[in-house]
Amino acid sequence: MHLTEQELAAASSVVAALAIIGGYLGVRSANRTAVEIADAERSSRRRDDLESAKRACFVKTFAALNSLATTSIELSDIEEEISSTDAPTLQQIAMRKAAEKRQFQAQFEASNAIAEADLLASEDVRALMRATLIDARRCSIHLVPLFLDETTKLREAMRLDLGGETVSMAGWDMDSVLYHRQINTAVEGSSDTEDLAISDGD
Repeated sequence: MHLTEQELAAASSVVAALAIIGGYLGVRSANRTAVEIADAERSSRRRDDLESAKRACFVKTFAALNSLATTSIELSDIEEEISSTDAPTLQQIAMRKAAEKRQFQAQFEASNAIAEADLLASEDVRALMRATLIDARRCSIHLVPLFLDETTKLREAMRLDLGGETVSMAGWDMDSVLYHRQINTAVEGSSDTEDLAISDGD
């Protein structure tokens, strides 16, 4: 079978058209794939950035709570020493004022750290952070076990949260957690940071 010149030209045109169409479809598919890959990379980067930010907030919060507990123990020791005497000396009064100032600053920093972590943490982690804040504020040498118990719960909850797991409070002292949540609700209603630094026994 012999093709005429016109038929050969038409066949060539069809082949060229098919090549162009095939090339266009290939480029479009490649572009779509590239866009999907770029979206996946951006999504993964956002998740990594979020996890890094959350981890940094958790570390900062944990350190701030420990610092607050330390200053609270220091203040408690000074107050016990003063209460054991008939009348405090000027040195003891000065030491108490200095300790109160350090505790106030430590609570201010811990409250700010928790406020940052609140934006990223789960509800249960937020509740535990505030419960630990209260225990750190009231901490004394006699209450260290209670504070350590709260920090153990908080550390485990933070670890689960960072891993994307659901924080379960099963087996934990839910009465204590609920009690702290009630206090947190009252605390959140106050915008005066200085009032927050005053203990209920003052």
